[in-house]
Amino acid sequence: MAASVFHSGYGGTAAIGGTELPITNWEVNPTAAMSEFKNSKSGGFVLREATFKDCTVTLTIDYDFGNDPFSSPLSLFPGVSLSTVNLYLHQTSPDSLTGPAWAFTALVVESMPQSLAVDGKIQTKIQCRGNGSYTAP
Repeated sequence: MAASVFHSGYGGTAAIGGTELPITNWEVNPTAAMSEFKNSKSGGFVLREATFKDCTVTLTIDYDFGNDPFSSPLSLFPGVSLSTVNLYLHQTSPDSLTGPAWAFTALVVESMPQSLAVDGKIQTKIQCRGNGSYTAP
């Protein structure tokens, strides 16, 4: 067995179609739908079979007045489909968009709540649902 190598999220980032976002946090919650089977032969227990895979993704980004995420090129708003989304755990070097990552062929933006602390920065959350296949790092 190889020696363990641990990394922090310091080099982590997110990119949509190759455009890096000014993220402060991202979250992935992969799930699987479950079918339940109960019958006279299941021994008094519920049997489960995992079926379709799904996921939810939340990206928290700093709102940038110079690069408004609601305008072009990203044009983020509820209902839009995002292609080629990569969530990097640790880049091999800053701004390289390489390294281990969650890779999504497409995500659909479900909601975009925005928050503001009066004396702080503006953050926008992009809450998405999977739309097709994805791979874990």
